[in-house]
Parts: sequence; C-alpha cells; structure tokens
Amino acid sequence: MRSFGQKINSAVAVALFAVCALFVYSLILRVPHLDDAWISEWAFWQSKLGYAKSELMRGVTRQEWRHVVHHKLLTLQGALAIRLFGFSLPVLKSVSLLYLGAFLWLFYRRLKAMAVQPTTVSLVFLLLVANAFIFEYAFVFRPEIPVMTLGFASFLLLEDALRRHSGRSVLQASAGGLLAGLSMATHLNGVVFFMAGAFLLAVYREWRLIPGFTLAFVAGFAPYAYDIHSLDDVQLALYQLRDSPSVALSGEYPFPFGIVVRFVKEHERFFHSPKEMALSLLFLTVLATHFKSIRRNRVIGTYLSALVVGLALLSVHKTSKYLLLYMPYLFLLVGAGLDAWIGQPRQTRGSRLLLSLLLIYLGVQIFYDGRLAGQKFHPATNRALTLGFMGNRPDTCAIVAPMTFIFNEIERFERIQGGLCYLELQKQHPEIYGVGFLEWTRRYGIDVIVLSTPEAKKLGMYDLDTQACAAAGFEVTGRTPEHLVLRRK
Repeated sequence: MRSFGQKINSAVAVALFAVCALFVYSLILRVPHLDDAWISEWAFWQSKLGYAKSELMRGVTRQEWRHVVHHKLLTLQGALAIRLFGFSLPVLKSVSLLYLGAFLWLFYRRLKAMAVQPTTVSLVFLLLVANAFIFEYAFVFRPEIPVMTLGFASFLLLEDALRRHSGRSVLQASAGGLLAGLSMATHLNGVVFFMAGAFLLAVYREWRLIPGFTLAFVAGFAPYAYDIHSLDDVQLALYQLRDSPSVALSGEYPFPFGIVVRFVKEHERFFHSPKEMALSLLFLTVLATHFKSIRRNRVIGTYLSALVVGLALLSVHKTSKYLLLYMPYLFLLVGAGLDAWIGQPRQTRGSRLLLSLLLIYLGVQIFYDGRLAGQKFHPATNRALTLGFMGNRPDTCAIVAPMTFIFNEIERFERIQGGLCYLELQKQHPEIYGVGFLEWTRRYGIDVIVLSTPEAKKLGMYDLDTQACAAAGFEVTGRTPEHLVLRRK
C-alpha cells in the first residue's frame, strides 16, 4: 500500500510544473506595477545625471531637484542595468527576478538541510512559487525581493555561526551583518534584519559575535550615504523623510503611543485580504497541529518572531507586501510541519483540515496569479496617445500623465509629471480638486493633461464641465473609457 506521501507526490509535481509555467507566461509583456514607474525613474536619472530625482513627483519634497531618500542600492543596480541594456520595463523588472533565483537556491539548500522528504521539498516549493506576493513582486522593480534575499542570506550566516562555535563564526557573523546593512541600504525597513540578528545572538549569548556583526552592518549600510556630501544634504534627507505626504499623515498618534498602536495593529498585515488570510491560516494550522516538529527549529522561530516585532514597531504602513520579508522563515517552518504530516501513516481529523487549507491556499493564490498573468502591457498604447494628442513634437511639452506613461515616453517629453503626484499633494492640499487641480497644474507649466479614469475621478475631473475647464485655461481634447485628455489653451 502506498504511503500518504506517495499518494500526493504526483499531484504536487504536476501542480508545481503548472504554476512554474504560469509564472513564465506571466513574464511575457507583464503589466507594469505603479512602483515600476516610480522607482525606475530614479534609476533613469541616476544613470543619466549621476544622481536620483523625480519629475513624476515634481512638487513633492523637492524631488524634482534631487531625491536623497529612496531605495539607494536598488536605484544604483537599476542604473547599472540601464547603462548595460537600455531603459525598458523588462530590463528593470529583471533585477528582482535575478534576486529571486539566488533566493530559491539558498532556500532549497536550507530546506534540504532539514532532512525532509523529497515530497515535502516539492510541496513547499509549490506553496512558495504559487504565493501571490512572490509571483507578483519577483518581476516588479521594487526592493522587497532583494531585501528578502539579502536578509535571508544574513540569517543563514548567523545560523551557521551559532552552530559552529569556532573562530570562523566571527567571520560568518560579520558577513551576516554586512548583508543586513546592504538590505537596509536597499530599503530602510531592512534594519529589522540587524535588529533580529542582534537579538538572535543575544538570546544564544554569543556576545563575542555582536561587535563584528554591528560594525559590518554599518559598513553594509554606508553606500546609502553616497550622495550626501554636506549638511544641506543631510537637512534635505531629513526633510524628505519627515515631510513626505504619505509619511506625514501616518502619525495619527503622538510618540510613544504611535509605536504601541502600530504594534497592536500588526495583525492587519496578515489578514488584509484572502491571499494574506490563506497564508496566515495555513501557517497557524500547521503550527497548531505539528507544533513538536516546528519547535525543533527554534532558531528560525526566534528570528522570525524578532522580525515581526521589529517591523511592527518601525514600519509606518501595514502594507501586505512587507510580508515578503517573513516568507523564507514562514515556509521553512511550514515545511517542518508538513514533513511530519506527509510522513504520518494515516489521516486524522487534523490532517484533513490541513489538506483542506492547503487546497484553499493554492486556489486563492493561483486565482491572483492567473489574473495577473493575463494582464499584458504594450508600450505602443502610450505611443499612440502621444501621437494622437500631442503630434510628432512633444519634446517641448510638459505633461501630466499616469506614472507608467514613462514606458517608453520618458525621453520624448520636456518632462512628465505623474497624476499620482497630485493625489499625493492632495493629502496635504485638499483644494487640489476640480478647477483647483487645473490651477495647480498651471503652477508647474503643464501643457497637456492625460488622466486615467480612476485618477480623473479622484481629482474631480471626470464630470467637470467644459466651461469650467475653459475658465481655468484648458480644453478637453479627448476622452476614452480609459483616459481623459486636456490641453492648455
């Protein structure tokens, strides 16, 4: 009689192949994420001028002049990719994809080191690759996948240093600190890997490793200051860090109550939508039904707990994409529990519940994956808008347009300001609505406005009559189901 593991092995192999095929298909003409445009522009100017700035966000914390608080290491890597292969959406998206490849290799080695069954390895990889956040952000020019990879590599070095108890462990801990610093240079939230690493060393009383770990962390973070050369630069950095509309309006509670509230609300990150809830419920069920197997991996559990607490205390937003920082440890612990489940001789009520949650998890994740894979992007659409409404000489034209309009129009205009810029400014200036929005565009010398339908509605332009537009100095020159186009008279 075949074991329970043998029964599910074939199904897991087929599902893993199907999800990988869907992922590869999704890479073809993958639709741009909003942040693809936002962060790609920093890399574009970095490659062209030697420093980052943002015309898309002109008017927000002087970013059109210089931007010194951004995802520095990712920006530099994007600028290198542009210099080597040119400015394009697939080139920049591929930066995260390369990090994913490195992560999967590291994760495979660590999972195999747990001496789990081959079926467990396949099943955990299926759960990991199918995860909607991994599936999406593996091909988005954002820092989460690189930060996850660097942080996980840092953890592996620290874990090995704890295991060896030898002179080499000092070097391993220092290398772990260096990678934690690089993760923070990629995204400031990467500081949680330093916090978790220092906490781990303290819990296991490896005091001798902490100085090297800390100094190497500082060295790894040092590249973040590559464009800060004076006191004025420091003041600009503090201004951009403190006065960004999204950050400025996040402080609902005074210090230190805001920290307490952020910690209490951390559950929102895990239960925001079905794709987060499916993962959280699966993890909690595996934890409850196979706690003994998971408890053997105390180092992973300790490190994960420190990450969760650190991010809860420091992160301004409860955005679900930061769950990516936890993914390696969540799936390693899930793998430990699933290995015991697969190896059991018969099914129980708990195992049937676990099987149901596994199927629900995969169904939810693949639904989101399939929806994303079916969305395709054609830069020719933006080219058609340019030719249709601006003619063949838009190079002297300043335009407001959706952020993704920079693909591949960024060098065809005098400057492109994002519609999102006004939505950000609107958080601090409610008068940016309707005619008020048009008046603000005149401040920046805007000649043409192209708004997506959602942006037009949020900015009070969707139902604004032509007479009001004319009174503000603009005329409606085009309207489609997707866009509203206005030109200054």
